Amino acid sequence: MTSCKISHMPRMSVLLLLALVFAVLTACQATQSPDIQATVASAVQTALPDQAPTATLDIQATIAAGVEATVQALPTVTASNVRDVTPTPTRTQTPTVTPILTPTPSPEATSTPLPVDTATPLATATPTLSQLVEKIEPSVVQIITSTGKGSGFVVGADGWIVTNAHVVNGFTHVFVTGKGRSETTGTVVGLDEELDLAVIQVDDDNLKPLTFADSDGVSVGDDVAAVGFPLGTILGTSASVTKGVVSAKRQSNGVNYLQTDAAINPGNSGGPLIDDQGRVVGINTSRVERVFGNSVQGIGLAITSDHISNALPSLMSGELAPDYSATLGAASELTGGDYVNEKHWYSLQVPDGWRLNDDNPDQVFMTSGTDGGIVWISVERIDPDSFYSLDMYLRSGFKPAPDPRWTSWTILSERRIRTAVGQPQWEAQEFDYTFTDEKGAEGRGRLLWLLQGSQFFSLDALSSADIWNGNPAVRTDMLGVQSSFDPWTYFDNDLGYSLAHPVNWARVHGTFSDYMTADSGTSAVLWTDVVSDDGHTSAGSYGAEAKIRDSSFSIIKRQVVFTKRESPAYRIDYFGTTPEGVVLRGALLISLGGGNALWTIIQAEAEDWKEIYPYVEDVFLRVSVRP
Repeated sequence: MTSCKISHMPRMSVLLLLALVFAVLTACQATQSPDIQATVASAVQTALPDQAPTATLDIQATIAAGVEATVQALPTVTASNVRDVTPTPTRTQTPTVTPILTPTPSPEATSTPLPVDTATPLATATPTLSQLVEKIEPSVVQIITSTGKGSGFVVGADGWIVTNAHVVNGFTHVFVTGKGRSETTGTVVGLDEELDLAVIQVDDDNLKPLTFADSDGVSVGDDVAAVGFPLGTILGTSASVTKGVVSAKRQSNGVNYLQTDAAINPGNSGGPLIDDQGRVVGINTSRVERVFGNSVQGIGLAITSDHISNALPSLMSGELAPDYSATLGAASELTGGDYVNEKHWYSLQVPDGWRLNDDNPDQVFMTSGTDGGIVWISVERIDPDSFYSLDMYLRSGFKPAPDPRWTSWTILSERRIRTAVGQPQWEAQEFDYTFTDEKGAEGRGRLLWLLQGSQFFSLDALSSADIWNGNPAVRTDMLGVQSSFDPWTYFDNDLGYSLAHPVNWARVHGTFSDYMTADSGTSAVLWTDVVSDDGHTSAGSYGAEAKIRDSSFSIIKRQVVFTKRESPAYRIDYFGTTPEGVVLRGALLISLGGGNALWTIIQAEAEDWKEIYPYVEDVFLRVSVRP
């Protein structure tokens, strides 16, 4: 930091930001360089917040105009709305991705698929919901993998079960259990990821399939109920039932959905949505929790029964058997070098000769080829308010779970580790373990759990025991991948802070900010500044004294955030109009550490704010300041 800094005021004004972004995004067309010095001189007078006693603002008079551009009606359902579920892990739903050492061949159907029953209702008189539940509950099952739990239901008497593709999550075998059933192993026979459907077969010819209704005959306002196993076993081992109505009919990418206000929670995926006769009208797939940063409730989605019945013959015949040759690295692969995950904003090193596959950015894996080394990196979203630290996550009862195909599993040691040299440290919980796979081969592995904001990372390195103990080069490569994991997009060791943001945002050089980046697709800009904390011991007391200098800008909201963390921060949301008539929206996060105050600001034109707002919370959650 230099002596010319203005205390408690980021040095980049709104006008300078606009000028810089324009210069960056149109540089290939411009013939002359912008006069940055002249821009700074005229713009610094209207710079955004400085520290001074806050005057009373007419907030109510200004909120309506600024918020109108951001808080709109819910968007039309898209594939990302449907598929990008935000799961909350249960006590046994631990994100350990642990494949067996050799691939399992895709199974073939062992019997002729039964036609889908679209018969008349169960009874002419409408039964009570409790009567329906008693009748259908034995046909609803819980499906368990080492990365989570979901639901499913019986569609064929000789062991056929349907669920969501995201529930089986790439596994060839899963555990199946339910009311009056002991835990058995099921084989994934058919998989349609685009439709998000999968069919499992279990060795049981005494099952009772559910009846399908014609979803075309379902009307908005009809009573429905969702049946399944939300939250794994936290609520017990019996199925849960939630009642609601059909709120709307939706379509996305050629798939029909029923929208319902019946509560659908993590673990409900794959369970049936039934009508008042106990017939299946859909398969519960997801719920919508947040739109443009705003919490929403009562919006669940189910794939219609017509889509299910049309897809079942192909799924049950083996025609859509999972193609696990691709999962072992035959497509979308990187051999050696740097890897960057654009969805979850992390990077790592791929050893020379290793192959990486990221067809699913939530489940990235790499292999050493014939040497037998495997590394998995899985990511899932969790509630950052409930699990605000790795310690809190562990205290809540979460423990690693073995692959369901393993016949034994033992955690040899567990410890907290911190790394690394030359970059901001991250901490992880380390588990060393041993296992025996279904072929009787012994294996060894090391698992790391990390928590960054709402992102829960699981890094698993494993191999046969012979490779682990007898091939130090492969073991070094595996553990080196884990150590190279970097959850930061930018870090500054001198000033002691780090942050993460969309990796496709481009760095803007030659500015008066400590760090600046811009989104080439929108007007969004992110910049930081580090100044003295002036003796403040909390971000709350520091931020409470900040005000807006330019009277044309107004504060929408200000508050202390991340209050459960060891170091809470202070957030200010604002909007205003520039002299050129451009309406801007922005948010500022103030974090204290090491005698400094870090200002992290994200700003965009109001029309772009809705598009980038979902990133704002994730960026702020992953800001880290050295104590």
